[in-house]
Amino acid sequence: MDFEEFWLAKKRWIISGVVIISLMILCLFLIFHLSSKQEIEDNDFLRSIKNSSTDKQKKGTAETSSSSSKIYVDVKGAVYKPGMYCLTNDKRVNDVIKMAGGLTEQADAKQVNYALKLVDQMLVYIPQIDEVVASNISTTNSSNPKTDKKINLNTATLEELQTLTGIGAKKAQKIIDYREANGLFAKVDDLQNVNGFGAKTVEKLKDNLTV
Repeated sequence: MDFEEFWLAKKRWIISGVVIISLMILCLFLIFHLSSKQEIEDNDFLRSIKNSSTDKQKKGTAETSSSSSKIYVDVKGAVYKPGMYCLTNDKRVNDVIKMAGGLTEQADAKQVNYALKLVDQMLVYIPQIDEVVASNISTTNSSNPKTDKKINLNTATLEELQTLTGIGAKKAQKIIDYREANGLFAKVDDLQNVNGFGAKTVEKLKDNLTV
């Protein structure tokens, strides 16, 4: 049997075999391609989940760190254990009063704002019954009358300066820094030379200041 006779006799089988082999190769290629694509998608999905989880952990850590920052509060007046206390910055006046042993029998609870949120370097002063205090003491209401005692700009401590209306820890420190750098105030109006104290502010404070 020569080649031509062999081809004619086996032609159908040869063509069928070639077609089958081609289909098998095509199927294997498609399977491999789809498998690789799925693997890439799975890896991307897992990576996105991992990144999302990491971001949430970082955010949670930052929030926890922020919410648990330490602050220092000075408690004075009618409490059993006055002094400086370290707390987290989410605490209220009521929390630090408890740490200070609570109010004494002489304390005027009506002047205490228990819900006030604490901040670093805050002075929490608890007045006694019938005691008149400045309107901006950390735990009092804004309607309370001012003290008749004048604050001496040249000798007042950081805590004493904070008893003035509208004067917090930062402004009080500016007065002390200016005093240390430039010497004593010659007159109350010289307070205008301190950064953050304009003429209107000084005018409001004048009645409670002296030199």
